[in-house]
Amino acid sequence: MVLTKHTADHYENFTRYSSSRDCVANTCTPAPPSSDLICIIGTTEGVLKFEPYAPLTWVNLKDAPASKPRDHEPREIFSLDFLAGNHNVIFAGGRSNRISMMDLRTSPDEWDTVRHKSSVGHLRSVNEHHLLAAGPRGAMSIYDLRFRKARPHGHRPLLTFPGFRNGAHMHFGLDVEPSLGIVAAAHDDGHVGVYSLRSGKRLACPPVDRVATRGVVRGVMFQTLPRDRNPSLFLGIGPNVCKYSFGVRDEAGEVLED
Repeated sequence: MVLTKHTADHYENFTRYSSSRDCVANTCTPAPPSSDLICIIGTTEGVLKFEPYAPLTWVNLKDAPASKPRDHEPREIFSLDFLAGNHNVIFAGGRSNRISMMDLRTSPDEWDTVRHKSSVGHLRSVNEHHLLAAGPRGAMSIYDLRFRKARPHGHRPLLTFPGFRNGAHMHFGLDVEPSLGIVAAAHDDGHVGVYSLRSGKRLACPPVDRVATRGVVRGVMFQTLPRDRNPSLFLGIGPNVCKYSFGVRDEAGEVLED
């Protein structure tokens, strides 16, 4: 596995040798400014951390001699995120329905998991207590991390999104904008839905609702451009990047499109 960093005048390669020839990097998440890391990398064998002036190392101790995979040590990772407000805690999800909650300050034996309904294509830390996970089987839910060990029925979602439509795709676009209280998610029928993080219901956004492509929209991102007051939704549709702005609220306080 080789990573390439481009600086102003040259390239630098960073190599990590794995025991498996099939080890592939699936995703990369930049570390927040408060972290000493550059980024974390989700691979087919687990999670790597990228530190400045240091070799790539496994977060889940994959290369430890004679180590046996633990249930809370993730494999086949498709999505990563840092806990909002705490760069020491990482969430990892992928082929399994187990979402790993890894604290870099503690031993892997002390890590925890959250069970999702399906495999995990996307993870987003909404705030310090709430985590959104989405994947196949129409499974998009928000979990309250304070009650992940609830008994007797185990951990249940705090909120679900019944309107979300994704039967089998792992690679689909999704992004969360906590300041607006919304999540935008691509459906497997070529449409994109905008949902409330408070109620789970799909919001009426006619221009976004009219999006219809032959395949799944993979490019979905919220971003605030210079001189814009609110974040906008950017969708990669074919050869085009389309921008949708938000800011109007209805009587229930749900955000609507401008």
